[in-house]
Amino acid sequence: MKSGILERGKRVDEFKLEKVFRPVEYTEYETCLDVSKGFRCPVVKKGGRYGYENKLVKVEKYVKACCEGYYQTTENVCKPECDPPCKKGRCVAPNVCECDSGYGGKHCTSSE
Repeated sequence: MKSGILERGKRVDEFKLEKVFRPVEYTEYETCLDVSKGFRCPVVKKGGRYGYENKLVKVEKYVKACCEGYYQTTENVCKPECDPPCKKGRCVAPNVCECDSGYGGKHCTSSE
């Protein structure tokens, strides 16, 4: 783990282009002995063709998120969170303050 970032798998819906077979029927005319059809008889044949479709599938994606005790900034950085906030210092780990010179206490509220 680096800087409060956690990478974990998450199942999400996503559209994927998939090759699909589509059956089709078509008519061809073959020579035959039927005078009423002009010696050309229709014969229905079956075949198919391949096409592509957008299909909704579940995929496993790895997403980065902040660990517990950290929050995500607008710059997409995970920073530690102190509650209550450090008064005269900075938050260096979840609920751990590093006080400015001359200040002390759990939340840097008392002067030395």
